[in-house]
Amino acid sequence: MQPLGVTDLDRVDREAVLLAAIDCVVRIGDHGLLATHVAAEAGTEIERVRGFFPTASALAEAVVDRITDEILGTLNEALSPDDRLRLHLRSLARMGRERPALFLVLAELELRGCRDGLVRAALARSTRAWRDRLDALVREGVTRGVFSASLDVEAVVDLITAAAAGTGPRSDPSSRRLAQLERLLLPGTPGACTGS
Repeated sequence: MQPLGVTDLDRVDREAVLLAAIDCVVRIGDHGLLATHVAAEAGTEIERVRGFFPTASALAEAVVDRITDEILGTLNEALSPDDRLRLHLRSLARMGRERPALFLVLAELELRGCRDGLVRAALARSTRAWRDRLDALVREGVTRGVFSASLDVEAVVDLITAAAAGTGPRSDPSSRRLAQLERLLLPGTPGACTGS
């Protein structure tokens, strides 16, 4: 059920504003979150942008949530732990190659978070959600005997998030890091993180 007063057109417009904000941040940094820039990029009125996101901080928070949803969406709970981790690592590598702007925007927002409590809280919430899902995945794999019982779960989560954080405009090194993690954690995996 959709919220009262929210139409399908509103959802489409909101998504267009979020995508425009991502493009603006890539081009001009966190100042790209200003309603004037986003409205021009989205081809809409400033009032429409402010109707969805009254402040630049609210827009930044929504951008963080949008990117986080995309990252977490690659953790398919229907798969076995090893297949879920394999898909996640490969998806992160593919995102780094095909859509490096997502990681660049997160880096820009990390800087903004140093002076904006709402953005800092959104990033912390995002990171915690991702780490919690990875932690549960690795623990499930250890319990099922898919991953080595000697794994330090927290260290594995640290390695995955650190390797992915390096994904971006110069994505080759991080794709190699993600592929190496796949080979280490999932021995016998052919074509690790090739994007297939």
